[in-house]
Amino acid sequence: MTNPGREVDKSLNSLNGMDRKGKPKKRTVTQQQKLINHRINMVEFRIRKKEQFERLKKEHERLEREMKRLLAGLQNDFSHESLWVYFGEQNMVRSMVELIVEKEKLRKQNVARRTDVQRHDAFRKEVMNAVRLLSNEESLIHNDGGMIVPDKEPTFDYHPLSIEEVNAVLYPLDKEFMSNLPPVSFIGAILGWNVYREESSLTASLPSTHVQLTKRLHCSIATATQISLEQGDNLRPLLATPIGWSVACRPKVSTHVLQEVNAECCVMAHTFPGPLTCHYVFLERVAQWELPDGRKKLGLSMNVIDSTVSRLSSTDVRTHEPNPIKWAKEGWASVTITEVDATTVDVVYDQWARCESKLHADYVVAQWAQFLVRWEQIVAPFRFLTR
Repeated sequence: MTNPGREVDKSLNSLNGMDRKGKPKKRTVTQQQKLINHRINMVEFRIRKKEQFERLKKEHERLEREMKRLLAGLQNDFSHESLWVYFGEQNMVRSMVELIVEKEKLRKQNVARRTDVQRHDAFRKEVMNAVRLLSNEESLIHNDGGMIVPDKEPTFDYHPLSIEEVNAVLYPLDKEFMSNLPPVSFIGAILGWNVYREESSLTASLPSTHVQLTKRLHCSIATATQISLEQGDNLRPLLATPIGWSVACRPKVSTHVLQEVNAECCVMAHTFPGPLTCHYVFLERVAQWELPDGRKKLGLSMNVIDSTVSRLSSTDVRTHEPNPIKWAKEGWASVTITEVDATTVDVVYDQWARCESKLHADYVVAQWAQFLVRWEQIVAPFRFLTR
């Protein structure tokens, strides 16, 4: 039978660190060292905590003193008699604050509207001056339709057109003009430009070609207009190019302003130098519209006119000159730039030309596509959004 007294003694010995026989337990050196290290760490921890507490207490007291000082200063400012005399009662102060806020709101609205008006005026002036800025060539014009003498080119006479003659010229930007054209069919895409072509015209005895190219570009309508005006002749389409002509020869083509009808219409001429000098006279017109939703649309049209200049000979080629001269009598082009949003425009380009063969027709289509790709690279470089 177990002795209860003995069991109690065993328990007390175990709690006091003794073995069953009542002798002290032996601890290893490692355990003792760990206990000493732990006690040292705890003492250091308590000291650090106490120092941190003292620092926080001092910072708290400093902030309280600073807050009391600032509050005293504010109370002194608001208790100044002249301030209350100026603002009056609190409801007067509140009313003035609301008035100032409303005035600032109206000022910002007026600034925004003034910016829009200035942007619209600048856009209108650019369009109105487009004809004068598009040509960098100097031309000599006499009131009686005198002699035009291009540098190192055959001379020719030009007689100014009357308003009736100008109005009689077909207008490619007119909706009725475009609706009367034969339909075009989608034939593919060239560098992101959708290409539509009228196929029936190629089967005639004297073939012609009509091509429409469309694309959405990532640039503003103002940027497209400004860059096109700055580039001038370099970004003006060519309406009739001879067989064998290359885009590399574009700098040799000269442009002459023959007559300024008004700010939006003028008569011009292109000359292609070479063994066979090619001329054509064309009427250039610009237009702008504002769509019902406020977006802007800009248009440019060019149409070859069979003027007195090209009727001087009964044949297309005049061989009695030192260099033979050929006059083109047909051809037109139109381009519209429609604003989609502040950074995007839709471009639609149409061109028609009389060709000497189906091979010539295919060649000029490639030239027109080259011209548009070059125009796109200048207006919106490396920022293409293809439809």
